[in-house]
Amino acid sequence: MSPSPAPPSPFEIVTAFSGGVDSSTVATIAHRALGHRALAVFFDTPLIDDEDRAWAAQVAHDGGFALEVIELNPLTIDEVRFNDPLRCYYCKHALFSELKRRYPDARICDGTNADDDPARRPGMRALAELGVCSPLRCCGIGKEEVRSMARRLGLANATRPSRPCRAVSLPHGTDLAEALVVDYSKREARRQAELRNRSQCDIASR
Repeated sequence: MSPSPAPPSPFEIVTAFSGGVDSSTVATIAHRALGHRALAVFFDTPLIDDEDRAWAAQVAHDGGFALEVIELNPLTIDEVRFNDPLRCYYCKHALFSELKRRYPDARICDGTNADDDPARRPGMRALAELGVCSPLRCCGIGKEEVRSMARRLGLANATRPSRPCRAVSLPHGTDLAEALVVDYSKREARRQAELRNRSQCDIASR
């Protein structure tokens, strides 16, 4: 059964917000221009890590703008799960299709900037197909200018390095569902080891 159509949206601008400097700049400007008629949306997926979640929450809190968190699992799409060369296209298409379904009357925006290369970012084709607006790119604003704007806006992440999604470093054909479980297990083991070492150091210093 197809999802029920969404009710009319109270928002004029809905920004896909990752917690990175590009989308933070777009979301902050939209909020300052439109107030409660602007919304930022963070997609919480298995391909996002805790640092991105924390940055998104901090920037939204500092900026005082509305933030909606949508939990989606693009790993249900085979081309995403098995890290197809066009993984980014299929993933972006799924995420932004969901935004358009939820907010059919709003202008959907993202943080793509003028330095982003479509040849290396298949997801940009999905954005074009779905009519997503990339205001930074449309205005010819590249990464360094974005960082300059972010500093003037007082954004805490103005100098934060860009972070690709967790799938980028893995070979095509990798089962991401399995790889992410292994990655989580390794990170948890490191965290537990750090806690044990810290505890032993505290005991030794008494």
